[in-house]
Amino acid sequence: MKVTMKPTLKSLTPVVALTVGLLCIAPLPAAMAQNSTEDLGPVSASGTGIVVPALSWDISAEVSNQIKKIHFREGQFVKEGDLLVTFDTLFKKLDVRLAELNLIRARGNLAKIEEDLARKQQLDSNAVSQVQIRETEVDLELAKAEVEEKEILFEKAKIILQVQEIFAPFDGQVSAPLYRDNANVNTLEDTEIATLIQLDPIHVRVSGSYDRLLERLSQGMSEAEVLDSITLSLELPDGSDYSHMGKMLTTSFGYDSETGLGTGIAEFPNPDLILRPGIKVGISSYDENQ
Repeated sequence: MKVTMKPTLKSLTPVVALTVGLLCIAPLPAAMAQNSTEDLGPVSASGTGIVVPALSWDISAEVSNQIKKIHFREGQFVKEGDLLVTFDTLFKKLDVRLAELNLIRARGNLAKIEEDLARKQQLDSNAVSQVQIRETEVDLELAKAEVEEKEILFEKAKIILQVQEIFAPFDGQVSAPLYRDNANVNTLEDTEIATLIQLDPIHVRVSGSYDRLLERLSQGMSEAEVLDSITLSLELPDGSDYSHMGKMLTTSFGYDSETGLGTGIAEFPNPDLILRPGIKVGISSYDENQ
């Protein structure tokens, strides 16, 4: 996911650009969604931003297999727990059975060696040497290790069978599938079948000035206090005001050496799914410390 924008918002505290899909964040308080710009005072800065997903998750195969059925269409909205992809399970079920049989065989061999060792330890020293007992003890340790190995392979086979269905980890919208029903997926290659993005809450990529951050930190404010002091509003592409207010998330770890600007992310509730990735929006900040 790559989104770029022209840095124009100079007074906002910059935040870290979102470059990976899985970023877990708490939703904004319900009261924040009800605030109006009239309650926040004058605008302290304005500019533009680009809407980006809050979370992005690759729908991909855990192991090489054949897709049995894809259960979604391009652009479809799904709920957490919805079935997305089903893989063929015939050979995976056979792998589980083979692993189980190998485990049974290893356990039987272990039991046999344990009995052999117990028998030798009870015999007179003239009938069995200490060397023979030691060799059997070594065989016993190897048999125990083999049982443990077969147990791990059995559990692995069962887990692989379980992941032959992929379910949505959160509510969101699905991209176009890159594979069709009955297609073979090779995990040694690109296994991404599609991408699921979260739309509520959603993020807006903005830019902000290091000078502004430095000013606040020099006043003794912590970064958390700086972020909490800024409330954001959006203007939609048609010129109308977005009905929910947003907040900055974190400060940026790097800034442009020439402009002093850093790229960042603000978070907005999006319960009606009005905001979509790629949309350019107007953004205004309201600073309670001004």
